[in-house]
Order: sequence, then C-alpha cells, then structure tokens
Amino acid sequence: MAEKGKVVVIGLDGASFNVIDPMIQSGELPNLARLMEEGARGELRSTFPPITHAAWSSFSTGKNPGRHGVMDFIEPPYWNDERQSFQFTNFSSIKTPTFWQTLRGSGVRVGIVNLPMTFPPQELDGFLVGGIDTPSENSRFTWPDDLIEKLREAGIHYRPDYVEILKYEGGEARMRAKQEVIDDYFHIEEERRKTILHLMENEPWDLLVVVIGITDRIAHHFWEDHEAGLRGEHNRFEEVVRDSYRLADRVVGDMLERLDDEIPVMVMSDHGFGTFDGLFFVNNWLRKEGFLALRPTRISNLKETWRWLRVKKSLRQMLRFLRLGPLARLLPTALADRQWNLTIPFPVVSPARVDWTRTRAYSGAFGIYVNLEGRTERGSVPQEEYEQVREAVMERLRALRDPDSGEPLVERVWKKEEVLDGEFLDQAPDIYFETRQGRILPTSTWLFRRSLKRKVLGNHKMEGIFLLRAPQVKKGARVVGAKIEDCMSNVFYLMGREIPEDYDGRVLEEIYDSAFLEAHPPRKGPPTGGVGEEGGEKKEYSSEDEELIRSRLRSLGYID
Repeated sequence: MAEKGKVVVIGLDGASFNVIDPMIQSGELPNLARLMEEGARGELRSTFPPITHAAWSSFSTGKNPGRHGVMDFIEPPYWNDERQSFQFTNFSSIKTPTFWQTLRGSGVRVGIVNLPMTFPPQELDGFLVGGIDTPSENSRFTWPDDLIEKLREAGIHYRPDYVEILKYEGGEARMRAKQEVIDDYFHIEEERRKTILHLMENEPWDLLVVVIGITDRIAHHFWEDHEAGLRGEHNRFEEVVRDSYRLADRVVGDMLERLDDEIPVMVMSDHGFGTFDGLFFVNNWLRKEGFLALRPTRISNLKETWRWLRVKKSLRQMLRFLRLGPLARLLPTALADRQWNLTIPFPVVSPARVDWTRTRAYSGAFGIYVNLEGRTERGSVPQEEYEQVREAVMERLRALRDPDSGEPLVERVWKKEEVLDGEFLDQAPDIYFETRQGRILPTSTWLFRRSLKRKVLGNHKMEGIFLLRAPQVKKGARVVGAKIEDCMSNVFYLMGREIPEDYDGRVLEEIYDSAFLEAHPPRKGPPTGGVGEEGGEKKEYSSEDEELIRSRLRSLGYID
C-alpha cells in the first residue's frame, strides 16, 4: 500500500440490501455484484435515529451526533424564540472538523460530489459540488467558485437537488405528476453521472467521495408502488424503485471502468429503507398524556390552527371518511365513483400555538425533549424536576399499547446518554425509543390528529449497506457490527494515514488480510478537536433559500 494511496467512496443514499440482493440474484446489478464477489459486504448501522443530515455528518466527521452536533434537518431546539420558525441545518451546523478539513495541508487532494451537509462550500484542497442542503442552482455551491462554469462549458447542467412536490390531486392528474417527477429525477441523476465522470477524468484527486441520491428520493415517493408490485398488485410505477438502483449500478460501473483495480472502492449508504405499517404522532400523544399544552383557539390564531388542503376524492371515499360507507351502496356506481375537487381544512399546530409555560415535554429529531429551563427561553421544567419528568414520559411510553393488537407499541426506550455521547449531548432529545419490530414510524410533526395512523409507507431504516473492495481486503469477507462512523476510519487506514484518536469509528480488522494487518497495524493520530478554522459561525439561509429547502424536505415527507 502506497503512502497516501487513492480511495473512492460511493454513497448510495438510502440503499438497502432488501432491494439489492434480489436484484443481484436476478442479474440486474452486475457492478455491485462484482464488488461483493471481489470484496467484503455487510450491513452498516446508521445514526440513531437514521436521519440523513445526522448520518452524513457522522460519515464526514467519524463521530456520533453527540460529538458533531447535528441531530436533524432543523436546528435544536426546533423553533426560534424570536421568529417562531425552524432554522435548517447546513455545513456550518457541524461543530467538529470534517475529513476534508482534517486533510487540508496534508498533500491529499479531495474530490466531493453531492455529499449532504456541504453548503455553503468551504475552501479545500481539491474540488466540491454541493448536495441536498444547497437551496438551488442559483446558489454558490461549488469549490472553486468557477467549477460550475467549467461543468457548463463541458455541456453538463448540474442541479444540486430536487425540489418538485407531488401534487395532491387524485386520478390521472396525480399519475402525470408522478411521471413528471420520475423523468426529472432521472434526468438530474444522469447529469450527476456526467459530472462525476468528467471530474474523475479532468481534476486531480486522491480521495473521491460521491453520493448517488436517486435511490433515496425515488424510494420516498414510490416505495408503496414498489411494495404493491412485490405483492403481485401490479401498477404503473412498480419498477421505479428498482430502476433507480439500475441507474446507480450503471454509475458504479462507469466509475469502475475508469479506476485501476488496485484502488480501494467503498460503497455505503447513510441508512436503509423499508416498510412501515403506520405513523405515531408523538406530539399529539404527548398532548393527550398531559405533557404538552396548547393555548386556547381564538380568531387571532386560527391561521396557526388550520391549513387548507386541495384533494380529489370520490363520493364513496368521502362517505367512508364520514363513517357512512354503507350509504355508497344506495347510489349509482357512476355517481359514487365520480371524482370531486375539494378544498378542505385540516388541523395543524405550529410551535406558536404551544403553551410553553405549561409544556413539560415535546418531540423533535425522532425523540422527546424535556422542556428544560435554561435550554431555551421557553423552558418550563426546573432542573431538579428534569429526571422526574423524563422518567414519567418513559414510563408512559412503555405502557403504550397498539389499539389493534393490544401489544406494547414501544419495544425499547433509552435515555440519550445510553445512545450518544459527547460535548453536544445536551442538544439531543432526552429520550429515544423504538417501536415494536420497528414497524411504526415515530414523527415529530406538529400535525395533531389521531396519535396512531395506519398507513403502509416507506421510510428510513437503521440498516444501510457497506461494500469494500481492495487488494488488502479478503474476498467474500462478511462485515458484522459496522456503523457509519467506521467509514472514515477505514478510508484513512486504506490511504496509509493515521486515524484521529477522537474518531468514534474503528478499522474493520476482521475483513483485512491478516498478513497485511500485521505489516500495517492501524495507527492513531492527533485528535481533530473542536470546530475547524472554517466552522463555528452559523450561516443561516435567506428567507427565499429557506423556503426552497422547506419545499424540498416537505416533498420528501420530512417536515409538514
């Protein structure tokens, strides 16, 4: 292994073996199959919970969220005391050096394409093209600044992320909207493929990190179609999820064609993807349990209480909603099934409606916060009562029952210090929990409806993927117990570099050739420490950029 040898990391956002393995068996993913045959594979545990911004920040820093400070898409404490609105996280939210900051001045040229949590771009030894936290193609999202112009001169129209929102209309109009989203997503990913290959061939690099996002974005919109197809309920979009993996495999193949077989290639995902049977509206449950209080509804705050939603429903569907379904049998079929465009109100509660003086706990970042005095201006729980309130909420969670089966809804409950550690632990939710068999998705949304809503949907799972092909890695080796913080430790090791002693990750020694390990034992280096020279100062989005980010996250179902 040459000192400072080259390494390539390919991120397949949201990729899961539950999609990959059946497709490999049917011969549809030849390039991923080749990497598995020639290297090691195993599941990669995401951050808990498996949230994109937190997970990719752990990848980039080698540390858990308690040590880099990114818990979610939005900044804690999840509302702004002055503006009563969320602030979205970006690169400046990461409070410890990333790998490209750590490698600056070392002689290593770093190339990055579409990695989340890289906006606004910072100076680095190499090049960078931003990812999901970039507001739009009109933003400055490359390093150097003129790199985007070079891409355009090469005939490449790079867009940093997707912003389309599927329309609420039903019937054929919705089908057309879904097809438009598919066409746009695949076009964007094709331009990214061109970007990756162009930069591989025309820019110097030693460490290349690229992220293929379509495997996650398509799954968010079309997982239900995918699942229905697997059940034999064939539909127009049942192949779209697999199509996104086919495209990802093609990108991997194009990259492999341009790489010497001696160059280590890591393929990983920030989290997996899978099926959920319903949604658990945690804030609504906390309200019903008496931990979260609302201010009385008045004319002055009606805007904070209701939102108007455009839908297209049949009379039969409306009668079912009103629990009058049998009446539809008395109507002519044509009348019962006729579609109507409706504008209906539905309840929504913003943080502005919460009575924080009487609220003892609220949900955020897929966990539950105690409304502790001193943590926010609106904290109401004295420090001496903190543990009492936390234990009370945990006890109620353990007692929560599934209304259908009568079984416990929550399988495990943790205090945050049992899940995370680090100097930013105070910013994490005070309570984490996992629903029974992970089949009900907790949501911190401020939509106040039933606490539990049955709905088959797809979303993030803890188990991502990890593949590593390198001359130093045993063919067919199995990875057990790997976590996303381990990725950068193994990148540094493969490059022949010391691994910062404050990294949480480990070198996966079980997959390396024993003779190689003996000759090249992992070496610890100086800690990366706190915020790097470029970090520390929070860079907020403009109101216009914030709305673009909000639209994107809403489109993916991450926020209301």
